[in-house]
Amino acid sequence: MIKFILFYFLLLIKFLILSIIEIEELSEVIKLYLISNTAMGLIIGCSILLVAIIVLALVLILKNKSKGIKIDEEFMNQLISSLGAKENIISYSVENSRVKFELLDVSKANLDSLKELSSKGVFVTNNTVKTLFKYESKQIVANLNRIIK
Repeated sequence: MIKFILFYFLLLIKFLILSIIEIEELSEVIKLYLISNTAMGLIIGCSILLVAIIVLALVLILKNKSKGIKIDEEFMNQLISSLGAKENIISYSVENSRVKFELLDVSKANLDSLKELSSKGVFVTNNTVKTLFKYESKQIVANLNRIIK
Protein backbone atom coordinates (compact mmCIF):
# COMPACT_ATOMS: atom_id res chain seq x y z
CA MET A 1 0.00 0.00 0.00
CA ILE A 2 2.88 2.36 0.77
CA LYS A 3 4.40 1.59 -2.63
CA PHE A 4 1.05 2.40 -4.23
CA ILE A 5 0.80 5.78 -2.49
CA LEU A 6 4.46 6.53 -3.20
CA PHE A 7 3.97 5.71 -6.88
CA TYR A 8 1.08 8.18 -7.21
CA PHE A 9 2.93 10.79 -5.20
CA LEU A 10 5.92 10.53 -7.54
CA LEU A 11 3.58 10.60 -10.52
CA LEU A 12 2.05 13.82 -9.18
CA ILE A 13 5.49 15.37 -8.78
CA LYS A 14 6.40 14.32 -12.32
CA PHE A 15 3.21 15.85 -13.66
CA LEU A 16 3.82 19.09 -11.80
CA ILE A 17 7.40 19.31 -13.09
CA LEU A 18 6.26 18.63 -16.66
CA SER A 19 3.54 21.23 -16.43
CA ILE A 20 5.95 23.81 -15.06
CA ILE A 21 8.49 23.18 -17.80
CA GLU A 22 5.69 23.03 -20.37
CA ILE A 23 7.27 20.67 -22.80
CA GLU A 24 5.63 21.27 -26.16
CA GLU A 25 6.35 17.81 -27.53
CA LEU A 26 4.20 16.15 -24.91
CA SER A 27 1.03 15.02 -26.63
CA GLU A 28 -2.44 15.76 -25.31
CA VAL A 29 -3.08 12.05 -24.75
CA ILE A 30 -0.11 11.72 -22.40
CA LYS A 31 -1.16 14.90 -20.56
CA LEU A 32 -4.68 13.53 -20.08
CA TYR A 33 -3.27 10.19 -18.92
CA LEU A 34 -1.05 11.87 -16.34
CA ILE A 35 -3.88 14.10 -15.13
CA SER A 36 -6.36 11.23 -14.75
CA ASN A 37 -3.86 8.96 -12.96
CA THR A 38 -2.74 11.77 -10.67
CA ALA A 39 -6.32 12.63 -9.77
CA MET A 40 -7.12 8.98 -9.12
CA GLY A 41 -4.01 8.63 -6.97
CA LEU A 42 -4.98 11.68 -4.95
CA ILE A 43 -8.51 10.38 -4.45
CA ILE A 44 -7.29 6.94 -3.38
CA GLY A 45 -4.57 8.40 -1.14
CA CYS A 46 -6.99 10.78 0.57
CA SER A 47 -9.51 7.97 1.02
CA ILE A 48 -6.92 5.72 2.64
CA LEU A 49 -5.79 8.54 4.92
CA LEU A 50 -9.38 9.30 5.93
CA VAL A 51 -10.12 5.65 6.73
CA ALA A 52 -6.91 5.38 8.78
CA ILE A 53 -7.85 8.48 10.79
CA ILE A 54 -11.36 7.15 11.47
CA VAL A 55 -10.04 3.74 12.57
CA LEU A 56 -7.46 5.35 14.85
CA ALA A 57 -10.11 7.60 16.42
CA LEU A 58 -12.42 4.64 17.04
CA VAL A 59 -9.61 2.60 18.63
CA LEU A 60 -8.74 5.49 20.96
CA ILE A 61 -12.38 6.05 21.92
CA LEU A 62 -12.98 2.35 22.66
CA LYS A 63 -9.73 2.09 24.63
CA ASN A 64 -10.69 5.04 26.82
CA LYS A 65 -14.21 3.70 27.39
CA SER A 66 -12.92 0.44 28.86
CA LYS A 67 -10.92 2.39 31.43
CA GLY A 68 -13.96 4.37 32.45
CA ILE A 69 -15.36 1.75 34.88
CA LYS A 70 -15.21 3.21 38.37
CA ILE A 71 -14.33 0.99 41.29
CA ASP A 72 -16.93 1.21 44.03
CA GLU A 73 -16.11 1.14 47.74
CA GLU A 74 -18.14 -2.03 48.25
CA PHE A 75 -15.87 -3.94 45.86
CA MET A 76 -12.76 -2.66 47.64
CA ASN A 77 -14.15 -3.58 51.06
CA GLN A 78 -15.07 -7.08 49.84
CA LEU A 79 -11.62 -7.47 48.32
CA ILE A 80 -9.82 -6.50 51.52
CA SER A 81 -12.03 -8.73 53.67
CA SER A 82 -11.57 -11.63 51.20
CA LEU A 83 -7.82 -11.26 51.62
CA GLY A 84 -8.11 -11.53 55.40
CA ALA A 85 -8.17 -7.82 56.36
CA LYS A 86 -5.63 -5.04 55.89
CA GLU A 87 -3.25 -6.57 58.42
CA ASN A 88 -2.93 -9.78 56.39
CA ILE A 89 -1.75 -7.96 53.24
CA ILE A 90 2.03 -7.54 53.12
CA SER A 91 2.25 -6.08 49.61
CA TYR A 92 0.37 -5.81 46.35
CA SER A 93 1.36 -4.93 42.80
CA VAL A 94 0.37 -5.23 39.17
CA GLU A 95 1.99 -8.17 37.39
CA ASN A 96 1.11 -8.24 33.70
CA SER A 97 -2.62 -7.52 33.93
CA ARG A 98 -3.18 -9.34 37.22
CA VAL A 99 -3.04 -8.02 40.75
CA LYS A 100 -0.50 -9.87 42.89
CA PHE A 101 -0.94 -9.96 46.67
CA GLU A 102 1.65 -11.12 49.20
CA LEU A 103 -0.18 -12.29 52.34
CA LEU A 104 1.01 -13.07 55.86
CA ASP A 105 -1.27 -16.08 56.10
CA VAL A 106 -3.16 -17.45 53.09
CA SER A 107 -5.41 -19.51 55.38
CA LYS A 108 -6.98 -16.24 56.66
CA ALA A 109 -8.06 -15.35 53.12
CA ASN A 110 -11.51 -16.38 51.91
CA LEU A 111 -10.59 -17.74 48.48
CA ASP A 112 -14.21 -18.58 47.56
CA SER A 113 -15.23 -14.97 48.11
CA LEU A 114 -12.18 -13.82 46.15
CA LYS A 115 -13.16 -16.12 43.27
CA GLU A 116 -16.57 -14.45 43.14
CA LEU A 117 -14.90 -11.04 42.77
CA SER A 118 -12.44 -12.29 40.15
CA SER A 119 -13.25 -12.52 36.46
CA LYS A 120 -10.64 -15.14 35.53
CA GLY A 121 -9.95 -17.14 38.68
CA VAL A 122 -7.52 -17.03 41.58
CA PHE A 123 -3.99 -18.45 41.53
CA VAL A 124 -2.37 -19.26 44.88
CA THR A 125 1.32 -20.08 45.32
CA ASN A 126 2.77 -20.20 48.86
CA ASN A 127 1.81 -16.79 50.31
CA THR A 128 1.15 -15.21 46.91
CA VAL A 129 -2.33 -14.71 45.45
CA LYS A 130 -2.72 -13.57 41.84
CA THR A 131 -6.05 -12.70 40.28
CA LEU A 132 -7.66 -10.68 37.50
CA PHE A 133 -10.67 -8.43 38.04
CA LYS A 134 -13.14 -6.68 35.77
CA TYR A 135 -11.54 -3.39 36.81
CA GLU A 136 -8.16 -2.07 35.69
CA SER A 137 -5.42 -3.58 37.87
CA LYS A 138 -3.63 -0.24 38.21
CA GLN A 139 -6.83 1.37 39.52
CA ILE A 140 -7.24 -1.37 42.12
CA VAL A 141 -3.66 -0.88 43.32
CA ALA A 142 -4.19 2.90 43.45
CA ASN A 143 -7.32 2.41 45.57
CA LEU A 144 -5.48 -0.03 47.84
CA ASN A 145 -2.73 2.58 48.31
CA ARG A 146 -5.38 5.07 49.34
CA ILE A 147 -7.18 2.71 51.73
CA ILE A 148 -4.32 0.77 53.34
CA LYS A 149 -1.63 3.40 53.68
